[in-house]
Order: sequence, then C-alpha cells, then structure tokens
Amino acid sequence: LIPGALDGAIVTNDFPLYAVDATRLLAEYLRLITSTPQFRDYCQTLSKGTTNRQRMDEQTFLAIPIPLPPLAEQARLVKAHTAALAEAEATEARARAGEQEAARFLETALGLQTQAAQPKLATGKLHFVRFATMERWGELFISPLAAGSGGKFPLVRLGDIIAGLQNGWSPKCHTRPAAADEWAVLKLGAVSFGSFDEMANKALPTIFKAKPEYEVQAGDVLISRGNALSLVGAAVFVKATRPRLMLPDLVFRAVWPREQKVDGAFLAEVLRLPFLRRQIEAVATGTSPSMKKVTKPALLNLRLPLPPLAEQARIVARLDALRAEARAARTAAGHLRESAARQFRTALFSTGIGH
Repeated sequence: LIPGALDGAIVTNDFPLYAVDATRLLAEYLRLITSTPQFRDYCQTLSKGTTNRQRMDEQTFLAIPIPLPPLAEQARLVKAHTAALAEAEATEARARAGEQEAARFLETALGLQTQAAQPKLATGKLHFVRFATMERWGELFISPLAAGSGGKFPLVRLGDIIAGLQNGWSPKCHTRPAAADEWAVLKLGAVSFGSFDEMANKALPTIFKAKPEYEVQAGDVLISRGNALSLVGAAVFVKATRPRLMLPDLVFRAVWPREQKVDGAFLAEVLRLPFLRRQIEAVATGTSPSMKKVTKPALLNLRLPLPPLAEQARIVARLDALRAEARAARTAAGHLRESAARQFRTALFSTGIGH
C-alpha cells in the first residue's frame, strides 16, 4: 500500500499501480492476501524468465482468483491480524528494551562515562591540549582513558592480567565446512560481537597435518586482529565448541596466566564497550577501509576496569539473565507474527472462504 508520504511519487513500469474498488474490497485485506504463501506460490507458477529476474504478464496477474468475503468479514480479518501484529510489536519492543538495558547495565556497573572521545572544538580558534591526552600526532584526538575515566574500579593493562596473545594458522583450505570428524580452520566470521559461530569454518585438506596447539577450547576468549574498523578487535567468549577447530592467523586467543585475574566471559564483555572500542580503533592500522589490524602490543596495552573476580561473575550473570529475557521476548514476537499469518491463512483457506 502506498503511504501518504509517497503520494504523487513516480514508479517504474515494473510496478503497476491499481485503484481498489472500495465497495467490494478493502485495500489492507488485498495486501494481506498477496502476502500469503499460497498467493506467492501461484504467482511463481505464472512467472516467466530464465534469469533471476522473472516477470508475470499483467493480464495474467489480474486474472488470479482470490477469496472475497463480504466487506464486514474482510474488516474483521484485518482487525484481528492488526491486533496480533500489535501484540508482536509490543513484545519486540520489550526485547529491544532488554538489550538496551543490558548495554547500560555493564557501563553503569563499571561506572564508566560514555561521552564521545572526539572533542567538539570551534573552528578557526587556538586550542591548548595536554600532551598526556594526545593519542597520536597529526589529529586532535582525546585519549580514551581521559574520556572514560572516573570508573568505580582501577584501570589495568590487558597485558598485566593475561599471559599473552596467541594467533593461529591459515593454510589454504577447502571452501566447504568441515565434517564432524575433520579438522578445520575457523573463518574470521566465526568471531563477532556477542557470539561464537563454530559452523563458520573451512575444512583442512588432508595434505596438511593438523596443529592441535591451535585447537579452540571452551573457555577461550578470541579477538579478531584484522577486519573492518568496526569489527577489528571484536571479542567473543567460547562457552562451548565442537572439537578439531583451529585458530586462523587473523584471530588472537588470550593466554591465561597461572593465577587467573580476569574471568573470560567478563573480559569479552568489557572489550565490546565503547570505552574499549575507542581505544582499539585508535590504534588500528591499515590503509584499506575493509581491513584494519591491531598488533599484540597495542592490544596488550589496552586499559580496562577490573573489579574483583566475584564482582565480575555477578556482572556476567546479570548480563546473561537480561539477554536471556530479551531473546525470549524476541522469540515470542516471532511466534506471534507467525501465528497471526497462520490464523489469517486458516480463515481464508480452511473455512470455505478460499479455494
């Protein structure tokens, strides 16, 4: 349906426009009809073309039969469907609110300021900046530490709480994922914010001997060392994984010291904070927009807040609970949408209204 904001707009001949006879058909009812799988499948059988750009003759389209109950019944079906979608949207809104609450909770729990690191300065005027707050020569950029100071817990170097960073191996692999009994090398996409995807891997050819020292283990924290700027330094905590998956060259693994000072799940959470993202992006190098890199020394020099281990565990548990609630709400919203569509189809095609 054309919204009011597009009244008078111009469309191409691939999109013929129709005026609905309001004495027989509600426009919103027609929109719902054309969204059903039955209608789409029927259109597909009538379409022609050898490429992925198939077309249907307009007269053929106009000849398609549709269920046409009385206007009152059309209005009832539309109203029921709209109410169900409104409930789904309200549930989706709760999911978004839960995700936002989780993001705020972590910063609040650590007492971090969230102001932008880039100062807003008037042009054409002389400004004085403390040398200690300069991140690099050639651009005026306030240090992330200065911009994010004032937290509840001391800032420590990453290199002081882990034993080091290990990166893996990237031989030329098959393009297919590995079978369960094969060795494989993770793709860079296996490491993303908030999730570890063990299925993002490439099977290791049998001409290569596997290197078990690079095998990913549950409890690992993985950090991408090369990616687009918004993803370089992306961190994930591996809760569980299938065996025989190896680190690629573009992914670091945190090496734990004998006396562990930081919980792995907590470390992965902190590395996603804007406070840490500013630090990571400030030290990323590379001329290609699609591939920036961070070095081991640069990552080990990151400063992050470090609560006691018991507090780290409490924070992670609360984050897990908030995200679980958000996921449940998002799943429920999806089920509500599916139910609304199913009920509409059932009313049309299972009660004698449809064909």
